[in-house]
Amino acid sequence: RDRGRWWCGGHLYNEVLPIPERIPEVMARLGCILLCAVASAIIAFLLVVQSGQKRIALAKSTVLVKVGKGHGSGVAIGNRFVITAAHVVGSESEVVLSTSKGEEYPADVLWTNGPHDVALLRMREDYGISVSRLNCTDTPSIGQRLEAIGNPGKLEFVHSWGRVSGPIQELFRWKVAFIADLGIAPGSSGGPVIDERGRVIGIVVGVSVTYLGGMIPSPTNFSVVVPANGGICQLLARQG
Repeated sequence: RDRGRWWCGGHLYNEVLPIPERIPEVMARLGCILLCAVASAIIAFLLVVQSGQKRIALAKSTVLVKVGKGHGSGVAIGNRFVITAAHVVGSESEVVLSTSKGEEYPADVLWTNGPHDVALLRMREDYGISVSRLNCTDTPSIGQRLEAIGNPGKLEFVHSWGRVSGPIQELFRWKVAFIADLGIAPGSSGGPVIDERGRVIGIVVGVSVTYLGGMIPSPTNFSVVVPANGGICQLLARQG
């Protein structure tokens, strides 16, 4: 007769252990399950908080770029520098930046690059505007989740979500760009596009259009994004 099992009439039966002997084992297993559940809940909560903090930081680092009677969007990247689309500033040498709080600050246009459609601005003083980090190491992958923020039309600091829809390539008039299914409109140009870790993976520069009857332009659901890695970072002479 083995401990925990016994034979009777050629059959093997399991022995039920006394309750006091099983309690420690059961309690240990319940404690382990409870600990795992609590740890998972804490991790999920921290991820939600972190995501919210990144979204708040993105909104604070995004600016509305006022140029004459028109406007676009931009993002502060540190040391008083702001990037936007070249076609937003055109030939202007200075612009006005407006924050989500309604504050306005002057900025100088340091340079523009037409083929990449990127412009670098610099605020004249450190106004304490939050900044976002450029992702100069990762290449956007098809299907990757994205978030953008900009100032389409009369709307200000509007968020939109989508995914990378095509590879980085020479696209239309842009030397380096990729397609994403982000909802944008005139005024969004220059606004940041971020990855799931809250890093700027590119800026919006345009929207893909189709022509109805071969003559009437009609916007599609696909936007054009100039990437940070392979585009903006190289213009800024940044690596990783």
